[in-house]
Amino acid sequence: MLYFRTHMEHDTRPLEALKQYWGFESFRPMQGDIIDSVLSGKDCLTLLPTGGGKSLCFQVPAVVLDGICIVISPLVALMKDQVDSLRKVGVQAEALHGGLHRSDIDRILDNCIYGKVKLLYISPERLHTMLAEERIKRMPVSFVAVDEAHCISQWGHEFRPSYREIPIIREWHPNAPIIALTATATSEVAIDIIEQLHLKDVKRFTGSFRRSNLSILAYETENKPALLNDIVRKTGGSGLIYVRSRRKTKEAAEILMSAGVKCEAYHAGMSHEKRSGIQNSWLKGETPYISCTTAFGMGIDKSNVALVVHYDLPPSLEEYYQEAGRAGRDGNESFCVLLYHNADRSALHDTVMRSHPSSADVLNVYRALASYFHLPIDSDEPFDRNFVIQDFCKRYRLDVYITFQCLKILEREGWLILSDSMRHPTRIQFTVNKDQLYKYQIAYPDLNPLITSLLRNYEGVFLEPVRIDEAKVQRACGMTNEIMQDGLGRLHKDEILNYLPKSDTPRLTFLHPRVEARNVNVNDARIIALRNLAIKRLDAIYTFLDEDFCREQVLLRYFGEESNVECGKCDLCRKRLSGIDSERVLTHVSRTGTPIDQIVGKFGHTYSDVVINHLRVMEDEEMIRIRDEIVYLKDQDES
Repeated sequence: MLYFRTHMEHDTRPLEALKQYWGFESFRPMQGDIIDSVLSGKDCLTLLPTGGGKSLCFQVPAVVLDGICIVISPLVALMKDQVDSLRKVGVQAEALHGGLHRSDIDRILDNCIYGKVKLLYISPERLHTMLAEERIKRMPVSFVAVDEAHCISQWGHEFRPSYREIPIIREWHPNAPIIALTATATSEVAIDIIEQLHLKDVKRFTGSFRRSNLSILAYETENKPALLNDIVRKTGGSGLIYVRSRRKTKEAAEILMSAGVKCEAYHAGMSHEKRSGIQNSWLKGETPYISCTTAFGMGIDKSNVALVVHYDLPPSLEEYYQEAGRAGRDGNESFCVLLYHNADRSALHDTVMRSHPSSADVLNVYRALASYFHLPIDSDEPFDRNFVIQDFCKRYRLDVYITFQCLKILEREGWLILSDSMRHPTRIQFTVNKDQLYKYQIAYPDLNPLITSLLRNYEGVFLEPVRIDEAKVQRACGMTNEIMQDGLGRLHKDEILNYLPKSDTPRLTFLHPRVEARNVNVNDARIIALRNLAIKRLDAIYTFLDEDFCREQVLLRYFGEESNVECGKCDLCRKRLSGIDSERVLTHVSRTGTPIDQIVGKFGHTYSDVVINHLRVMEDEEMIRIRDEIVYLKDQDES
């Protein structure tokens, strides 16, 4: 039976675990309260800014409680990084992701049931495989942690349909509480997270979105390349340059390289090996700067990023905040710079509008896909193919960007899945029963060594697609690589198995038999609502750009946090600070006398020391008199 403490007890175990495993003497603000809530068995929603220490909020109670914590995360890179970090400090953790052999998956799941594993990281897609479901039901689950919880909300900026399947775990473990964690949820998204995850009697924790070590700067310029070079040269250190297209990653990298700054371009269209090489070089400090699309950053832990530049306007403040928040995680002074010129506004507006195609566009793409892959009506055969969107669009004369957005809508509506470009290992699954396979082996004895090798080395090949190591199979069956691949192709053609060769190409999977396009249900109301939401986010970006007082305050208000304290570090605050002199201060002294607090308030309390210093100097020079915290002009009648 799992143990949760009552609120009346004083539990020293979290702090002891923090010291023992992580070497910290105390928790950050709010971490202790969040951990106490988890230990008491309550559902909770945690909104902490990027770099705010969200991971410890579930890792510490996972160590303290009996049983195992299931951590649901969308990113393989993040899973691997956290599991490696936990193992280094002596905490047993495992991760299930697509690159594992069936035997490794079996071992991990058994260890989670019978061993001492404290945290199991798993993607929402793998949560619903038959093998994972059967084993998780048998695990002593202490609680469930849903990382990047905003992905469950269709109103969030990174909606993932697979997240909607997470609540099934409540049926398997109805007494296990859930902690949902995110860094970028607005008030509306937070409400949707609670509803979609079926959180009960939920306790909400919202940390400040203020990052006091970050300077938030936005500059309108007609010469972005020159200003980019100037900013990077003055900042030095390590940084990220975010752009909105693959083409611009190369352009931005060339701008810095021409100025003598080593910078690599990075985008999702590159091979897995090339992306890994660039990422590792940056993490080691060998390449100080990367110009990248939004494909880079999530799940990558580098604390000493001194500069994040947005070379293009982002479509939302959520995305801006998440990307800018990758700066300064080490607590040192860092800079988040947004560069734009007036034409960028209309370009962004056009892009946002194209991101929300009509239902007619969506149905046209579905119809073209069926033709492209020669799919017959009502075909119920499993369909999973390599898919190069550029080739597809060229054949049917479609706009690549709009087509990609249509595919995302079809994915959101549950019709298909489009994978990112990543390394896909070879996978096979037998589609006949064992008796039929035996007859085939007798009929085609030349393929018997290959079939026997697959059966001996891989379990579950009749149940689901299983990753295979082609080199291992080749050695086991004594064939050359060419003959082995030809044999797998024959087995696939003869419908004995499904053979999915290894590839770096994105893959497209149809989840339902093909239907007539007119029978594809697309939610028009949702398409319109999401388009309106995108326009609202666009307006928030414009507000951020047009602000004339303090950029940080705009961000805080957007995320529902009210503040009357200026940051003192953004470009607008710096401009005001540089312009404060005695004459400006004097203009705010009225004929009848003015309280010091009122004068300070005219400039913002961040500059109180500067304003008060000017008042003291003017008093010493007998330009003013100060009595009972009231400032008077020298020639005023004080009687």
